[in-house]
Amino acid sequence: MTSIRTNWPSVSVVVVNMDGLRHLKPCLDSLSLVDYPASQLEIILVDNGSRDRSISFVKKNFSQVRVVENKHNEGFAEANNHGAREASGDYVAFINNDMRADANWLKDLVLAIESAPDVAAVGGKFLNWDGDDIDFEIGALNFYGMGFQPNDFQHPQNQWTEVLFACGGSMLVKRELFLEIGGFDPAYFAYFEDVDVGWRLWLLGYRVLYAPRSYTYHRGHGTSSKMPSAKVGVCYERNALYSI
Repeated sequence: MTSIRTNWPSVSVVVVNMDGLRHLKPCLDSLSLVDYPASQLEIILVDNGSRDRSISFVKKNFSQVRVVENKHNEGFAEANNHGAREASGDYVAFINNDMRADANWLKDLVLAIESAPDVAAVGGKFLNWDGDDIDFEIGALNFYGMGFQPNDFQHPQNQWTEVLFACGGSMLVKRELFLEIGGFDPAYFAYFEDVDVGWRLWLLGYRVLYAPRSYTYHRGHGTSSKMPSAKVGVCYERNALYSI
């Protein structure tokens, strides 16, 4: 979809980082090139206690990016909440640090979220880093609380589709509403906090959409690879039980 509109709303893009120096240049370069009015765009990096040179690198090379420094790892959920609280935009967009955004990534999310008053959040499509395969499209929830991608789900490739949740790696949400409902539940720390937010939004009478023309390119495991595998496993199992 091509739009000729000029009155785009303000959006704050939040990137959470922990020792992700090698991912930051392609991610932040891509955000600086998105097709969106610069006057309506704010980029915030929330750093979760990195011990590499992430903060100094961003301050030196991306002066337009606001840096929020946490002294320790608050987790993905709370760090994104922190970014949303610091943000000034009408909407807040979350994108993983190991991603790069397509030029139309943000406009397509905004067009979807503004398609109806009851749409509260929108998620985009993840391609792999080379762009030749799909990494993530539509998420679902199984009976014991695990988020997953259904292999047999059929949907129109160029139409917005209702989904239970928008993946937090590429997500746009109404900022005031997101904060009003408490944002991501910090108890999740990481994983399935986005499933919980989507589910809560539906229970509150809102809708969540998937925007298939909003692309990001994903390396995968950019931050989780820095975490002990046992902790990752605990988060998966525990957070599924939290949801149920």
